[in-house]
This record gives sequence, structure tokens and C-alpha cells, in this order.
Amino acid sequence: MYNNRSAMYERAGKFDEALKDITVVLAVDVKHMKGRARRARILESQGKLHDAIDELVLLMSLEQMEVRNSSVMHSFIHLLPSLPPSFLPSFLPFFLSSFLSSFLP
Repeated sequence: MYNNRSAMYERAGKFDEALKDITVVLAVDVKHMKGRARRARILESQGKLHDAIDELVLLMSLEQMEVRNSSVMHSFIHLLPSLPPSFLPSFLPFFLSSFLSSFLP
């Protein structure tokens, strides 16, 4: 129920309500992939780019997917131009280590 309502709120542009509902979903199931992706989109829409990236990195780690087939990676690349230039040098080492470690057993 919360997942569907969060989707409706997101479509209606009611991001605070959508974020509250998706937080409930993720409290119950931390590996809920659609919920993680929705949370990243909502955070990006709210201008909370650092939090959105954290969510995308976590989602990539959970998926352990291939970069070339990933809609998550596409979302991450879409978000990069929105980041302030000062953020990238400090963030990239963390991102790369988190992302690459997601492929380890």
C-alpha cells in the first residue's frame, strides 16, 4: 500500500509525502529495489543530490549488476551534471570503491 501511494505522490509532485511513504516501505524491506530507485528520484527532485547518490550507490551494490545494462547507472550519470564541481573529487574515490566492491562475492 505505501509503495503504491508513494508512486502516486511522486507522480503528483508531492515529494515530501512520497518520501515519507517510501521510507516506511524501506523500513520493512531494505532491499526493495523499486523503492530504492523511487527514493533516489524523489531526493534528486528535492535537490538532495548527495542523498540521491547515496541511494543509487546502495542500489547498485544491492543489484550487483553489469554497468552496460543498468538503468541505475543511467540515473547516476544523469545526476552527475547537477553536482557542484567541488563535490566530484571527494566523491569519486568513494563511489568507485563502493561500486567495484559490489561485484565481489
